[in-house]
Amino acid sequence: MVDELDIETKFFANRGVIGRRDFALNFVILGIIVFALAMPINYHIASNIFNMNNILKINVVFFQSPLWMIALYMLSAAFLIVIGISNVKRRITDICGRENDVLKYIFSSIIILNSIGLCFGLIEISIISFLYIGILLFLVCKKGKITSKLPDDVTKLFNFGAFFGGWIWGLINKVYYPLWQFLLFFTPFSFQFSLICGLKGNEWALKAKKYDDIEKFNSKQETQGIIFSIIFLFVLPTLIMVLYIALIFLLVTSFNSEKAQKAFRNLQTYYMESTFEKCEFKKSKNVCYVKNDVWKNSNYEDKINMMKIAAQSAADEKNAKLTLDNQEYRTYKTDELKITKIYTQDGRQLVAEFDFDDEVFKSDDFKKVLSASMKAYKFYPISK
Repeated sequence: MVDELDIETKFFANRGVIGRRDFALNFVILGIIVFALAMPINYHIASNIFNMNNILKINVVFFQSPLWMIALYMLSAAFLIVIGISNVKRRITDICGRENDVLKYIFSSIIILNSIGLCFGLIEISIISFLYIGILLFLVCKKGKITSKLPDDVTKLFNFGAFFGGWIWGLINKVYYPLWQFLLFFTPFSFQFSLICGLKGNEWALKAKKYDDIEKFNSKQETQGIIFSIIFLFVLPTLIMVLYIALIFLLVTSFNSEKAQKAFRNLQTYYMESTFEKCEFKKSKNVCYVKNDVWKNSNYEDKINMMKIAAQSAADEKNAKLTLDNQEYRTYKTDELKITKIYTQDGRQLVAEFDFDDEVFKSDDFKKVLSASMKAYKFYPISK
């Protein structure tokens, strides 16, 4: 039977103490499991948040999710609560040198709240997440009274070469676990796996090759850590930036501007045809008749873009009719926006207009002008 002060590094255990490295390792693995189970509902929520009001009320979107997604999320919450609390309890015992029920209950309560965070609003989630991350950082950084008395163990040290070097470091040290990064690189689990490589790197390297001199092993790993850190933090970002600038330069110098304009016009025409039944652009008024199903399924940002594209199309059509001698009469999107209105497809109901005070536009206060511009968009639901 494990005593309350014995070392116990298992993924789940109710008694014993656990050191910083093994605690961090268990929580990284736990994070991967929890994230994988909660991924469907997180994606569903992200796909169904259309405006700031939805973001503030994430819990409303959560409870409207399919039942199987909610069930998976609750399963992830159960994993986090059971496994998380067992690790936190052992870590607190190590830090305090004895069991501390007060800290255990406080930290456990925050873990429970974090595990069911989507049941709360955005503000509550932010506060709980901040406390949760703070607790984990404290438990990882604070030395334990029990484990700190143990002899130094090189396998417990973080290996920066394995963390930054990944599979390349693995091949150099004849460790093949990091090759999993090929499969995980373009997934949300890539960073967590890199952390596992860093936490387990020394252990893997020592098992792969026997070292008679630990100092030589440490020196080799430190050198690799410095090299891979420099490559990852400085050389690689610089190379990516240079390649990006070169690509932009090639695109700018080789791309035909006429082709770009034609492609944009084709895209704009397709949008107009798929959104509106018809549009009538006159000198003093632009009227577009939106398809009812399109309007009902559009969020606030979609409707703003709808108004802007309609105004731009009006400006393009009117300018195309001007002769070379009448170019002073050119009109622009901002001009046309003020006289653009959108009606239902049968023309019976006004659903969008831009009601802007020209006197405000003359103001030197940019924030005032921007605020007035956003408030000038007036949208109305289609009455039944």
